[in-house]
Amino acid sequence: MKELGIHESQGIVNQWCVYMNTIVEQNPDLLRAKLQEEASEAIVETDKQKLEGEIGDVLFTVLSLANAYGIDANQALNNVFNKVFSRINPNIIKQLSDEGYQGMDLYNEAKRRKNGF
Repeated sequence: MKELGIHESQGIVNQWCVYMNTIVEQNPDLLRAKLQEEASEAIVETDKQKLEGEIGDVLFTVLSLANAYGIDANQALNNVFNKVFSRINPNIIKQLSDEGYQGMDLYNEAKRRKNGF
């Protein structure tokens, strides 16, 4: 199967959701529970190849949830990127990339300041 982007993937998931729509309408929390299950499996997986599969499961479930609620997943992803990078000035972005995970403290501090904490 060829590699798919977010829009193509969401289209396929949309077709799947047409099939699943009856089930989701009867129990809208079904997809939320499935997402929690898939995310829990991904969090504990340490084997890279298996983790890739788990992340794929998480993404598929997220796209299914987005479709069930009529949300454009690509737009949602763009919105979060814009939100994250609006909190950080360009100099800090370079520092984040230089410092790796420890640089996230800078991001979290910027987020706290923006939210008034």
